[in-house]
Amino acid sequence: MDINGFVKLAEKLGADEAEIFIEAQRTRRITWKGKERKGIGFETLGIGIRVNVKGKEGFVSLSEISKDSIINAIKRCIKIAKLSKFSEHYFAIPEKYSSSNTKVFDKHVSSLELDEMDEKAKDLFQNEKLVFPRGYLQANVKEVMLVSSYSEISEVRTQLSSTFTLRYEDAVFKKFASSRSLENFEKLIHEKISHSEEIVRLLFHPKMLSTRTANILLLPDASAKIFARFVEECFCCSQKQREERWEIGNELCKENISITDDGTLPYAPGSRGFDDEGIQTQKTKIIEKGKLCSYLYDYSIAKLLGRKSTGNAHRSYASLPTTRPCNILVEEGSMKLEEIPDNTFIVEKIIGAKLSNFMRGVLGFTIAFGYYLNRDAITAVSNMVVHDDFLDCLKNRIQPCKGAEWYGNVCTPAIFIENVKVCGK
Repeated sequence: MDINGFVKLAEKLGADEAEIFIEAQRTRRITWKGKERKGIGFETLGIGIRVNVKGKEGFVSLSEISKDSIINAIKRCIKIAKLSKFSEHYFAIPEKYSSSNTKVFDKHVSSLELDEMDEKAKDLFQNEKLVFPRGYLQANVKEVMLVSSYSEISEVRTQLSSTFTLRYEDAVFKKFASSRSLENFEKLIHEKISHSEEIVRLLFHPKMLSTRTANILLLPDASAKIFARFVEECFCCSQKQREERWEIGNELCKENISITDDGTLPYAPGSRGFDDEGIQTQKTKIIEKGKLCSYLYDYSIAKLLGRKSTGNAHRSYASLPTTRPCNILVEEGSMKLEEIPDNTFIVEKIIGAKLSNFMRGVLGFTIAFGYYLNRDAITAVSNMVVHDDFLDCLKNRIQPCKGAEWYGNVCTPAIFIENVKVCGK
């Protein structure tokens, strides 16, 4: 299929600029629930078409692909653009695509079939003390192609991911892991299972304690959810949030906090050679030693704000690009877990991170699993709500610990915060 020909057709029919985004994905998935196991494999192909007609944007996506359907979609896309209102926020197409040599393809993941994946799942998820009552193992091979009025680019990316439930007698909770390589993924699964074996025995019969002011230690799973939302909500400039909340150079945190977005790490879950607008991914320091260094931008918003794109455009064929982080890295500190004082809630897992509003400085979530440490005694706790001023925590009361772990596309250490409001009975 001549994709360049379709771009030229769009220009011939009246588009000043045209871009075609193609996403082809092959998925293999093994799911289990008790002794019941299922395997499913499927392939998807989708095309997203964007045009610019005198500064007005048109967008159409389609999943039933044929020459006639693409031609009709182009005509419809141009008609939508002509009927749209002019906006200064219309999209911009990069005049040249570029990519890095980031390692995002693993032939071992690409070659996995359902029978091999089933054996791999049986091998990975077995333990003498833990039970894995349900979960899935999924392998994706995705090819992304971008063709515009100016240039074209393509890349094949692999991804292994799994969500699984662990049970030790009455204690049950979920874990998630993801990587672009089989070797890294297996290592990650073993680490998570080993960690779970150590802490799951402490989660029997959790209690709700009385409301108090106490320290909290966010273990990496909980810390990852908080910092993922913090970066997405406050530092991703997109069509929905075009403003830069704080000036570059402002001191937002204590000097012990540094946060980086890096799309170039080999085989990391969020890595890619180029973003979904064809811009080369990069390493961007968001906060360094407490000071704000940069926001994250896609190409359109960067052009609107007079900045350079940081290579953070994300989309599917059925959606327009928006700004999202690639891999969020929170720098580890010097505090050791053995140094954690009494009167501390050790938070293993949280729910309701959306209760937080980081633009307003609100930190809010519910402790799903955790324990309270006081006078060398450990009490399992659950359903207690943390609510505090997050910006004040960042500036005055926060301390990252040694050692960092991956949770999704976030690599973070445990985070210790002093004197936090914890609501219970």
